[in-house]
Amino acid sequence: MVAKILKVKRIDIKDKYLGAPLFIDKSKHKSFEGIVRSLDQRIQGWKGKLLSQAGRTTMTKSVLGTIQTFQSACFLLPATISSKLNGLQRDFWWGKAQIYWGSGLSKPEIS
Repeated sequence: MVAKILKVKRIDIKDKYLGAPLFIDKSKHKSFEGIVRSLDQRIQGWKGKLLSQAGRTTMTKSVLGTIQTFQSACFLLPATISSKLNGLQRDFWWGKAQIYWGSGLSKPEIS
C-alpha cells in the first residue's frame, strides 16, 4: 500500500546496483557472470580502436582494474570469476600477441 502511494518500484531478484547484483543466488558463479559479460562488452568496444601499449595500460588500470576492485570490495568473488576477469584484462593488454613461453626459451649456448 505504501509502495503504491509513494510510487516505489519493486526490486526484482535480478536487479543490479552499480553493476553489482543486489541478491546472490545459490550459484555465485551465475550471480556474478554479468560482471564478466559487461567487462567483455566494454573491451569489445575498445578493440576497434588502435591503442598503443601505453593506451591499453591506461585503460586496463583505470577502468578494468577499478571495476574488479569495486566488485571485490563489495563481495568475495568466486575464483572462477576472478580468473576470468584477470584473463580478460590480460588478453586485452597483450593484444593479439601470442607468447609461447616454453618454445623459444633456452639456456645460452657455450662455445
